[in-house]
Amino acid sequence: MELLRRVCGVSLFGRRVPLLLYADEIALLARNPLEIQKMLDVVFIAAAVSYKYLGIEFCSSGRWDEFLKRILAKVKSATNLLAWKIRVHQKSAPPKFPPHIQGWDDT
Repeated sequence: MELLRRVCGVSLFGRRVPLLLYADEIALLARNPLEIQKMLDVVFIAAAVSYKYLGIEFCSSGRWDEFLKRILAKVKSATNLLAWKIRVHQKSAPPKFPPHIQGWDDT
C-alpha cells in the first residue's frame, strides 16, 4: 500500500495506521497538515476513472461504457459458441424424422 511505503499515518500500538475504512467511508490519519496533503496527493493520483461494485463497472463520467463493453463481449462469445455448436450438430447428425413420416429415407 502506497501510504505505508511513504510512512504516512499515525502510530497505534506500535503499528503504522494511515487510514480507517468503514463501509464506503475512508478516514485518512496524519500527524500534521503536510502529511495529510501528501496522503491526499497519493489518494488523488490513485483515484480510478472507473471502479467495479457488485459486478457493475461505474465510470467517473457517469456512463456505463465499461459495463456494456464487458456484457456485450460475453453476449458475442456466447452467441458465437451457440452458433458453432448448432453448425457442428447439423453437420454430424443427419436429420431424424418421426417414424410416422414415410418415404424420406427410402432409396
